[in-house]
Amino acid sequence: MKKQLIVTLVASALELHAASAGAQSAPAQCSIAGTASRANGASTVHVGPLNPTNGFPEYVSAFSNGRTLAVQRCLDPVYCFASPVIATDPFSIQIGSGIEAFYWGATNVVNDAAGNRVLTYVAAAETAFLQFGPNGEPIDGAQFAFLRLRFTMGVPTDGTYTVVHPYGTDTFKVTGATGKRDVFFTIDKGLTPNTDVVGAVGGFLYADPSKSIVPAGFLGDGGLAAAPVPALGSPCNWNYVQVSGVDTAGKPVVFGGGETVLLSDLFSIQGQIYDGRVQTPVSPTRLTYSRGLTGGGQIDGFAASTATATVTVVDGPTIPLASSRIAKPVTLDHANTVDAQGQVSGGIDSTSVVVSDASALPPIVALTAAEPGATPATDPTTFNLHLVDLVDISVADYDPATQQLKVTARSGDQRLAPTLTLRDFGTFAAGNSTLQVSTAAPPAVVHVDSAAGGSASAQVRVVSAAVPNAPATLSLGAVAARSVTLDWTDSSSNESGFKVYSVALDANGVVLSRSLLGTVAANSTSAVVSGLQPTTAYVFQVDAYNGAGAAASPLARATTLALPVAPTIGAVTPSTSVSRGIDVSFTDNSGDETSFQILRATAATGPFTAVGSAAAHAGTGLITFTDTSGPPLPTTSYFYQVTAVRGSDTSAASATSAVLTTPAAPSQIAAPAVTPGSSIGVSWTARAGSSASGYVVYRAPVVNGVVGAFAPVSGATPLPLTTTSYSDSAVVLGSSYQYHVNAVGWTSYTVGTTGLNSTTVQAQPSIALLPPTGLSASNASKPVLNWVNTTGNQASNYRVSRTAMTVNADGTITAGGATPTTLSSTVAASATTYTDTSGTSNNATLAYSVTPIFSSFSGTAATAYTVIGTLTTANSPTLTRALTGTSPNQTAQVTVGWTKPGNATAQAAIGGYEIQRCTGSTCTNFVKVNGTAVNTTGTVDGRDTLSFVDKSVARATTYRYRMRVVGGAGTGGLGNFSGTVNVTTQ
Repeated sequence: MKKQLIVTLVASALELHAASAGAQSAPAQCSIAGTASRANGASTVHVGPLNPTNGFPEYVSAFSNGRTLAVQRCLDPVYCFASPVIATDPFSIQIGSGIEAFYWGATNVVNDAAGNRVLTYVAAAETAFLQFGPNGEPIDGAQFAFLRLRFTMGVPTDGTYTVVHPYGTDTFKVTGATGKRDVFFTIDKGLTPNTDVVGAVGGFLYADPSKSIVPAGFLGDGGLAAAPVPALGSPCNWNYVQVSGVDTAGKPVVFGGGETVLLSDLFSIQGQIYDGRVQTPVSPTRLTYSRGLTGGGQIDGFAASTATATVTVVDGPTIPLASSRIAKPVTLDHANTVDAQGQVSGGIDSTSVVVSDASALPPIVALTAAEPGATPATDPTTFNLHLVDLVDISVADYDPATQQLKVTARSGDQRLAPTLTLRDFGTFAAGNSTLQVSTAAPPAVVHVDSAAGGSASAQVRVVSAAVPNAPATLSLGAVAARSVTLDWTDSSSNESGFKVYSVALDANGVVLSRSLLGTVAANSTSAVVSGLQPTTAYVFQVDAYNGAGAAASPLARATTLALPVAPTIGAVTPSTSVSRGIDVSFTDNSGDETSFQILRATAATGPFTAVGSAAAHAGTGLITFTDTSGPPLPTTSYFYQVTAVRGSDTSAASATSAVLTTPAAPSQIAAPAVTPGSSIGVSWTARAGSSASGYVVYRAPVVNGVVGAFAPVSGATPLPLTTTSYSDSAVVLGSSYQYHVNAVGWTSYTVGTTGLNSTTVQAQPSIALLPPTGLSASNASKPVLNWVNTTGNQASNYRVSRTAMTVNADGTITAGGATPTTLSSTVAASATTYTDTSGTSNNATLAYSVTPIFSSFSGTAATAYTVIGTLTTANSPTLTRALTGTSPNQTAQVTVGWTKPGNATAQAAIGGYEIQRCTGSTCTNFVKVNGTAVNTTGTVDGRDTLSFVDKSVARATTYRYRMRVVGGAGTGGLGNFSGTVNVTTQ
């Protein structure tokens, strides 16, 4: 009731104010007319000039309550809201905020009498950014200033709701009401500098000075901690927000607390009154650096400003103090600009700052322009600018005759040597300051951009091309049978290239015609003419050309040479000196060759492929070449040709000669048969009709998966062709080997040098090291092990080991020690028992293993567990009982509980518990109890289990229970029985 009373009083006061306002009644455009959904009474908002430092209007103004209010971006954190400055971003520092700030804002919250928020009303003039960086940094060029009106409303039922607010009346139809955010409606209107706009808001509400304390220079205390206050300034004379509605049946909507009309005249208002000052005019025209390969560097700054402004440069705000290069502001020199009437209209400010250590230049430099005096007429203007390299364009010429655009440029950063790009055309090659491109339509201005951020522009100069000078000389270089090298002197600097011609002359030496043979690039001084005929006379001429014309060189005459004489091929036989090589003999018939080329094919008609070359021969005579280009394939014929080579000339091919078919390799060898500890048997199948003379078995060691070198193991002479197996007894137990079989058939055979191999197989000699069976261990203080020897076991003896085990709370057992204790490594292979006399502790769980061994090899161990000693009566747990579930509708069950023994040694030996039961109060025929909480052996696993639920009982029956502890899983060992407990079910 208290809140309802307050709302009613406020509403009454406003009604009295409206009744007494008289001439201040709302304009017609503030009320709904006809079937419209909104009526806008906002007045015109004037947008001021652009502020160059932040890219937003300097101010916005509107007529409010008989006066014009102008406001500027409010960055005071006490009285206004703005996104905080990002300290690592120079542009954020420059504009004094993050991505959002306000010129003005008024927010009103309307609650019902029950304390529920019904409407949040926002009216504002804002600045924001349409784009921002990965860490929320504002991006210059994405600025957006706008007027905003927003309604966020949650209502109790479907219907049509009317909102009366300072800028008019709006109605909203709600379907599917939830009471939360049923209406979310926003109207934005952009603000363009130096324009008048009409949006959904205007003029500006301000705190009523008669009812609140207004900070000097502000429209209200709009800070986060400020309380809402009454306002003035509505063009509709409605300095409040009112909500009412009718449901779908046309009846008034009742809000929480029983009210049908809600009203609030309390606003949170922010806004800073415009101080009347604009920014000091300044336009940065250039801020660049240059540095050599070593030593210092230089920063150059240029800016256009007024005649009275002082312009300075200093390190940017994000530069650490320890790395400063311009630690104190440096004032730029000013030169006034005088117009035609002799009036000073501004000027150019410039300076050069020498940096002694140019290895680390400041990436950001702050340039500030400020008017002098204690009370300047303008605000200082500061730009945080990226320092970029100086780019200079020295040549920008276009030749219309050649359609060539030539640009020469350089970066002032010789140390970094950044990549330069001719905009729209391409990148300068590394280390080259000139770029020449072809274009039929040159630009009027070219732009060169540097990877270090700098750029430059230059007007394109059109130059007229002249016909290039003719080559001064034309001479012959190398002359061959089918090619000639031409050499000339380049006598011009403006040719586009050179054209090479063959010339036809008449009997008097007059040129009859010329045939173009080819074109080479500008600055060339030689060309090779190929495709000529042997022993033929030719005349050549070379022209230098460009778009303006061409000029011809003197003539040059040449007669091509005859081709070398082809060799005569002789015998082709298997090599007697090189493994699986083929010797090719031929006769040299030419006296001027520089080498010979040998070609091979598997068919008499080819195709032939070069397999090697032979050196030139002194004079003529017989030459032998050994072909080792690849292992010959089984049962394959090879054909050879030989040519004589002289420089670029090649003779005709010799006649074709063939070698006899190569011997066939044996079939893939079978998997080796391994005899334990003694030998490896290798077998294979011979090929019928093979021309081989015998077989050689090769072996290679395999160490850690790496195959070593193969070597013959079957003897100094080949095995007979009738042999198809070989037993290799020179093996080492446990080592791995690979084998293949070589079919040999060349003359003068030497083991390991000739023949054709089979595929490869791998084997490892081994023995059977089988574990004993039936291993058991007694639980005496000196345990006795017993086992049965396994048939076929080839062990030389046994190793007996012992490991202390830990019984876990869940009944499982794990090794308690880091390594087993070896009791003996020399137990005879024929033994079947062993007694541990080394001494043990009672209630210890032990694991014994018996491992077969042979030399340094170990087989698989057999393992048995035992608990040494027994669990004593003193260590038996104490039993308690508890009864549950005795009603007729429940299943009969008995819960038995107990406690663990207090002795830690006894607890560690417990693996679980065995529960026994008989029927009757004095019964003695106990049996194990099985159930869902009991495992298949009738025991409860886990030493930490302290209760058991027996669900296998009948109603109205007396049972007698007892229990005892059990050793670790699989170890045996039983404690004494506890006392009994009788339980009668209901």
